[in-house]
Amino acid sequence: MARKTGLDVSVFTLGSTTFIDDLQDAELVGNTKTAEGKGIKDRADFPIAVGTGAEIRGNIMVASTASLMSTILTGTALVTVSITTGANAYSCNAILTEVGHRFEREGIQMMRVSLKTQGTVTVT
Repeated sequence: MARKTGLDVSVFTLGSTTFIDDLQDAELVGNTKTAEGKGIKDRADFPIAVGTGAEIRGNIMVASTASLMSTILTGTALVTVSITTGANAYSCNAILTEVGHRFEREGIQMMRVSLKTQGTVTVT
């Protein structure tokens, strides 16, 4: 019996382009930025939280993704992002930090995308 979670991805857009039909996989990774803290007389070092952020990484089939490569190469890399899985929806502004086109002979052409969020990720 196949395992089913019921949380399929129903929306995946970058800028004004919908990539749901071409999406292979993606992940949203939240992180805490830290700085080195000091203890009494500098005998103990410990990290302190100084901010939060998030990154989005994914793999998209190239059928309709040529626009992502031109977006990053022309220097207009700020995009809006919308992702919906089941009852969870994420939206934010993000900077497209990397687009990689993997060329495979006689195979499906894929693009790897990486984005860093700007500001807050809205979770609903």
